[in-house]
Amino acid sequence: QMEYVDLVCDFLERIPHRVVIQRLTGDPHPDELVAPRWSLNKKDTLAMIRHTLEYRDTWQGRLRGENAKRRAHRASRPSCEPQGEAGKRVC
Repeated sequence: QMEYVDLVCDFLERIPHRVVIQRLTGDPHPDELVAPRWSLNKKDTLAMIRHTLEYRDTWQGRLRGENAKRRAHRASRPSCEPQGEAGKRVC
């Protein structure tokens, strides 16, 4: 699970901030899931992604030089919680 979280965070740093991420994890039916079992706990995986981004002091688009947008975005929202159904973002 941590390997997946690290990969997600690595990719998020490279994706422009203006790109809306629709889904970082799936919602598998337990009877149909072969592996990995940790994917059944979507909340924990999303929390780990948020925590890892905060621990790394990074954000979506950081490696594209989108620092100013991040500061403005952070100022407008006190936390890195997802926004609405249509505009889900980790940070």
